Amino acid sequence: MTNPDIFQQYFDLLDETLTTYELKDKPSQIYNCDESGMPLEHKLPRVVSLKGTKKVRQISSGNKTQITVASESLALLEAKKQQKEEVEKEKERKKKEREEKRIAKESEKKQKQQERESKQEG
Repeated sequence: MTNPDIFQQYFDLLDETLTTYELKDKPSQIYNCDESGMPLEHKLPRVVSLKGTKKVRQISSGNKTQITVASESLALLEAKKQQKEEVEKEKERKKKEREEKRIAKESEKKQKQQERESKQEG
């Protein structure tokens, strides 16, 4: 069973670390690395023993050569989400700007129309 306090401590430490290094708003600067070693000679030899033997010993080739695979991932999902939000905000800003320009043009047209009408009456 897992203790919830351990999880809370982890996330508290994570929050403190992200704040200390000013990484909260920079998910593109957060990396995760992992490495795994895999033996090049994995084939185990056949072993002969007496029936019922509890611990059967085996002799391997002694070849300890292995390949190490390292993987690295970047917190791109959060970065992409943030980028998408920024694009949406920019779209909204441009939409609002176009609407304000349209309203200003309409207002200008109405004002000119009123000026023409007042000249014709006068």
